Amino acid sequence: MKLLIITQKVDAEDPVLGFFHRWIEEFAKTADSISVICLEERKHHLPKNVRVYSLGKERFMIHDSRFMILRRVVYTIRFWKHIISKRRECDVVFVHMNQEYVLLGAPFWRLFGKKIGLWYAHGYTPWNLRVAEKLAHIIFTSTKGGCRLASGKIRVVGQGIDTEKFKNQKSKIKNEEGTLRMVTVGRISPSKDYGTLLKAAELLKSKGVPFSLEVIGGIGVPEQQVYLDTLLKEATEQGLSSSVSFVGSLANDRISARLEEADLFISASRTGSLDKTLVEAMAMELPVIACNQAFVEILPVHQNMLLYPEGDFGALTERIEALNLLSPEARVHIGKDLREVVTKGHNVTRLIKNITAAYLQ
Repeated sequence: MKLLIITQKVDAEDPVLGFFHRWIEEFAKTADSISVICLEERKHHLPKNVRVYSLGKERFMIHDSRFMILRRVVYTIRFWKHIISKRRECDVVFVHMNQEYVLLGAPFWRLFGKKIGLWYAHGYTPWNLRVAEKLAHIIFTSTKGGCRLASGKIRVVGQGIDTEKFKNQKSKIKNEEGTLRMVTVGRISPSKDYGTLLKAAELLKSKGVPFSLEVIGGIGVPEQQVYLDTLLKEATEQGLSSSVSFVGSLANDRISARLEEADLFISASRTGSLDKTLVEAMAMELPVIACNQAFVEILPVHQNMLLYPEGDFGALTERIEALNLLSPEARVHIGKDLREVVTKGHNVTRLIKNITAAYLQ
């Protein structure tokens, strides 16, 4: 199989998209050759049968918003040139997340007889996704809630976590005494509902529970700086500055080490889709608490203890306290159950096998 991959960025160190480097590596084990067209190319170390072609965002030095349309025109022309010139270098196409590329490329790919697959995993269903569904042959997603279209083209294939990278290397039983170390990972966005986490933290403080909360993630777009500033102000006003830390973005390779030091992972995300960072924490055998309904789909056990209603900081606080009161052995047992969910249904090797098999059907 000769594969063409379309993705936003190829960068092994990117805090958000660094994981996709591992996906490409896994694809390379089964594909004869891979061509990757990306908007931006940074650091990578990919196998010899993989070639990367950038649309040039890393070289486009004009960042003024007034030139946004010009940049998009340039990227679009370069994109069309690449897919036309490489039409003989691929049998199938895999578009990662950005359904806009399906709209731009499908007329050519259909003409050239290429099978088009789109990866989409988000609770939001925009108009261009509905159009892309008509043009693509297959739509891959992580859970049923990851693509909320009524379509026979949808294939639920899991999340795709590197379970060797995200693996607890420490044999010690965590949190035998002292401060409860909590962590959350995700971009700073209102959809992640960090306000609920701060309210739960304030309630924990009022109850005298010793804890720390580390928020790992940066702003997704410049406009979200206002939201971050609001969160920092709230944390200060609530007297949480010494307990809650916003550490910014970290390279993907550094996340597992931070998870390994924590006792509990919390997600207040309301995106409606399964957050990759939540599943990475599960792979680390870390107990997790979440309100996202997509979490229900993959969680066969411990639902009463690990789920809480969206925005209900009181219920979240209760779940945190209940887990904190468990014996170390009980927490370890929960962690092992969660890792088993990931290794059986959401590891990256299984994901790529499922995607490849779907193309061959």
